[in-house]
This record gives sequence, structure tokens and C-alpha cells, in this order.
Amino acid sequence: GHLAPAASFNFSSGGDTEINTSIVSKSGLIAFRSDGELSVNENALLDVSPFSVKFPDQLRTAPAGIVSLLSSGDLSIDDPTVLDFGTDEFDGEGGVLELLTNSNLSLALSDWEPSRGNWSSGGLGLRIQADNIERDLDDVLFLNGQGFDGDIDLLLTGASEDINVAESQKITATDLRLATLDGQLVVSGNLEVSDATADVVLHGGAG
Repeated sequence: GHLAPAASFNFSSGGDTEINTSIVSKSGLIAFRSDGELSVNENALLDVSPFSVKFPDQLRTAPAGIVSLLSSGDLSIDDPTVLDFGTDEFDGEGGVLELLTNSNLSLALSDWEPSRGNWSSGGLGLRIQADNIERDLDDVLFLNGQGFDGDIDLLLTGASEDINVAESQKITATDLRLATLDGQLVVSGNLEVSDATADVVLHGGAG
């Protein structure tokens, strides 16, 4: 459904949850919490794109909002185009995607090209905490290249799960935190951090 601009939608479930509905909260918050597995299927729409108001002599636009997904079990997004943070006309800068799971994270980004929503304008924040990511760092790098280059926070909590930024890879951010609890952190590529408001954090639990 359509909510008032900057409204908050919060849903909690004690078991497995599948999101297959349309929720529009311009510049707002859409949050799902599941004690089981949480999946977002291709029929869903989670829209936190910027709210705008047109006056006779100007157009005023609020920042994009926040999509927050938290699960105790696996967390999956079948088609990332269901996430809408903005368009060419209304810049999504300031929006945040938060993906937190005590298990595995799957984003289905391997062959995906943006078709709804435009994230390339940049400035979107990305916070990920997971035991492991199905395609390792590739999904994070893909999102980073599609405009999620604001505040980036990545924590892997699984046993012996490593973060490896290869020589050919680059992460761009305004603030950056990369950490593993039990794995190694290896940076052979480039980390470009600009306009940082906090110290860059690089931590490998196993070195």
C-alpha cells in the first residue's frame, strides 16, 4: 500500500516470512523482522524513493528513505529491482539499504541490470551483516558500483568467512567499515574513502 511521506512501516514475524506485496513510503522507513527465514520475491515493491513537493518557483526534494531487512535465518532477495531508492529526476542520495541476518545472504545479482529505480547517482548507504554472502564480495562490489557508495558497513560473522578485496577490485565510500569475526581480511585492491566522518575500520578476526 501507499503510506504518507516519511512514514514508517514495521513488520515482525515469529517464523519464516515471504514479502510479495507493494509498499510505498516516500523518504520513509520500510522494516521487516523475521525470527525465521526472510525472502523478498519478484512480485514485491519496497519504495523509499525521495518525496518531492513542487512550488511555483522551485522543487523541494527530501532524501531517500531506509529499507531494513533483518532475519534470524537465511535472507534472500529474488530480484533487486523491487528496491526503489530514486530516479534520474529525484536523486536517491541519503537512502540506506540494511541487510542483517544470522545466516546466509543471497541477493541474486549475478546477471542483473537495473531496470527500475536509478541508483547510479550515488550517495546511498549500505549496511550488511551476515554469516556469509552467497557470491562473496561480488554482490557488495556490484551494489557499490550502482550508487551504494555512501556509508558502507560490512561484517561477516560466519566461521572462517574471509573478506578479500582483489587487486582488480575497488570499493568507493564516504565512510567504510570492513570486518570479519573469524576470517581474514585481505585488501589487495583499492579503497577510496572521501569526506569521512569517522575512522576507516578494517578488521580481520583471524588476521
